[in-house]
Amino acid sequence: MIATLRLLVCAVAIALAGTILELAHPGWVNELATDLWALPNIRSKLHEELELGGELETEISAQVARMESKQRILQNVIAGRVTLIDAAARYSELDKGLAGDQPDRLRRTWPGRSVMERYCHQIVQTAEWELSEQPWTAAAVVARLKSELKAAAEAGAFSGE
Repeated sequence: MIATLRLLVCAVAIALAGTILELAHPGWVNELATDLWALPNIRSKLHEELELGGELETEISAQVARMESKQRILQNVIAGRVTLIDAAARYSELDKGLAGDQPDRLRRTWPGRSVMERYCHQIVQTAEWELSEQPWTAAAVVARLKSELKAAAEAGAFSGE
């Protein structure tokens, strides 16, 4: 008997709560039903978004690794351990896997008649930016790199592309 009474009190409480919610927010039952019917679609969309998130995470990791590699190459160029032409070839190799308009962006941003020459200009400018807080060192490194660039151009290093 007490269990039946408890069940009746719970049912009345739930009905009363439902009535109060309907008065406070008309149509909530229909909205709840719509949301429940849409749940499979929502799950599907969530799964798609999670897959896209994983793909983007992979892409970001690859981009970060590429940028770190370029930074190491640049540090070696600045230190004189790698020539400008070798660094440009490495930059080009790192960028080969890039999708999109990388060659067009390179052409629009950096001067030169060839891809390698444009990479050389990019490296010279990036070295100057990297050393911006060390003006004397920057001037010496940029002068050395520009000299390498001029010598490579005179030797015809950029005419074969």
